Amino acid sequence: MTPYELKDFLAALDEWVDQENPGQALRLAVLNWIFTRQEIPYEGVTRESGFENLWFGRVPGTEHGDGQVVVCAYWIQEREHSVRCDKFATLSTPV
Repeated sequence: MTPYELKDFLAALDEWVDQENPGQALRLAVLNWIFTRQEIPYEGVTRESGFENLWFGRVPGTEHGDGQVVVCAYWIQEREHSVRCDKFATLSTPV
């Protein structure tokens, strides 16, 4: 199986780090998760209603603080076999 091409994930990660200043463990959990999107971009996320290719979900292993979790929204383009990150954010649960 050919891996999906990842686009804009590192820029979105940098933006999230600059805005939220997460600890090293959270940064590593998110970075490790990013690379799983190459093989299985649909796993653990759901399609956002009203958007054909926008997917959203929690980043596993990022639960922290008082009920917070890191989430990500990204676009999957099957024709291009690519995944383009839209944004990372920290949200309160439930998400």
